[in-house]
Order: sequence, then C-alpha cells, then structure tokens
Amino acid sequence: MRLLPVASAGLIVLISAGCVRRHVDITSVPDGALVKVNGREVGRTPCRVEFDHYGDFDVVLTKEGFETVVGVGSAKAPVWDWAGVDLIGELAPFNLVS
Repeated sequence: MRLLPVASAGLIVLISAGCVRRHVDITSVPDGALVKVNGREVGRTPCRVEFDHYGDFDVVLTKEGFETVVGVGSAKAPVWDWAGVDLIGELAPFNLVS
C-alpha cells in the first residue's frame, strides 16, 4: 500500500505546522525605561518579552531621573491553551492572538 507513507508524511507536516508563541508587550511613558522581569533584565521599553508559562511576573521599570515602578504583571492562559483545546491551538496552521 502506498497510501500509508503519504498519509504519514501529511501528518508530520500538519503536526510541525503549529507554533505557539507567548509574549507580553511592556511600555512606559517616556520610552527607554530598563525592564526587569523576575529579576532578569529583558530590555528597554517598549519591549516584547516571551515566556513559556502563564502566571504572575514581578516587573520593575527604572529610568534615571524618574521614579522606579515596581509591580506584578499577570498573564492568563487564553481558551486555546486549556487542556484538550490546546492540541487544536498547537496544530492550527495560523497564529492565534489573544
């Protein structure tokens, strides 16, 4: 049977097509504040920080001549990251944006 190799190749392409990228955008007024997330420097505002797991993050913004801002940011899982539904999100051949 020659259908099995074709079906297997199609399944491999379908599985490898999906991609989940989790990120949060951090901004400030004025721009250029140093951003630390969970104690790690990640850049200057505006910046995009990628993460692997949803939850709470300690965020510190500092800029010379301005008051330091300390807070907690929260990233909650969108519906397509819920158990069961996440498989569809992983396999989707397009980007899902919350």
